[in-house]
Amino acid sequence: MQDAFFRAIFDGFQSTCLHLTINRASLLQDAREQLLNKPVHQLAKQLRVTFVGEEGVDEGGLKKEFFQLCFHELFISDFDDRSAFKEIENSLFWFNDKIKEEEEDSPTLHEDCVFSGILLALAIYNGVLVAPRFPLLLFKKLLNFPLQLDDYNEIDPVMVNSINQLAQHDIDGLYHVVPGGEEIELIPSGSNIPVTAENKFSYINLLSEHFLNTSISWQFTAFRSGFELISGGSVIYGFRPDELFALAYGTENFNIFDLKLIANYEGGYHENCPQIIWLWNCLIQNFNPAEQAEFLFFVTGSARAPLGGLSRLNSFTVTKIPGDSDRLPSAHTCFNNLLLPEYATYDKLEGKLRLAIKHNQGFGLI
Repeated sequence: MQDAFFRAIFDGFQSTCLHLTINRASLLQDAREQLLNKPVHQLAKQLRVTFVGEEGVDEGGLKKEFFQLCFHELFISDFDDRSAFKEIENSLFWFNDKIKEEEEDSPTLHEDCVFSGILLALAIYNGVLVAPRFPLLLFKKLLNFPLQLDDYNEIDPVMVNSINQLAQHDIDGLYHVVPGGEEIELIPSGSNIPVTAENKFSYINLLSEHFLNTSISWQFTAFRSGFELISGGSVIYGFRPDELFALAYGTENFNIFDLKLIANYEGGYHENCPQIIWLWNCLIQNFNPAEQAEFLFFVTGSARAPLGGLSRLNSFTVTKIPGDSDRLPSAHTCFNNLLLPEYATYDKLEGKLRLAIKHNQGFGLI
């Protein structure tokens, strides 16, 4: 913003924000083209998003929705075994090491890796929690921290355990190749060189280098180039990997009472309405931590709180749906907005709320 102010003295008006104009029908294409063609100094400004044909002013909700939609399309909608990333489990993603750089579709996947790096850095920079989760290993690599084989444990604990067993015991029948389906030699003619007690630690080091670096070299290089378009020279490189991870994904430890402190009410609700009193009694007194996390996911799209707690959320709003109803509560996750019918009793409110958060799957726009 300061840079834009001083540029304006010499070059005329300079926007203090990074503006993206996005057509929902061509979301990723529009986002790629605009982000990749912006001067680097523009990318460091606070993001503002406008959706074509919509009047909404971005006060945080549209920006959050933009990231949700982009990550959804990249990691869910078009996801298959030829994607740039692979899902390990429970929305934990890693680079797809089965695709070689020289393959026919690698230029498209290269672009996906660059763009994903841009999105991750841009989300962190703008204080938006990231949906797809990457292992801590990624943040160690981005920050150039020393790596160990155990850093790969989050991705393939069985493989790491097997290699650690080899360090403690001699195992016959191994050669200098990567275990698994496709035979990849770790050294020239490795398929003919057995692993012995004398060379097994060299073999372990070669395997570690393969899994941590070599197998995903071109994918990570592309991802990093996108990440550094946003983060290059910024304070991000003063963080430890676990701190940067927390900035990206928030924290699992939060006090649900903090959500009450920042709550706003619309449609006729106020803090003394029976339904609002019941809502907070239910969340604070009757929901256990796991259920509170489920509720947070239901209304914000993330089961984790921003670093610093729920008070760091831009907003949280409870909107009244007039009249008693058998409808379940619903939510606009992009705006942290709970749509709560005017239930007649506490028991009904608690029951409907529990049902809604237990069966909340997938992403949709209401």
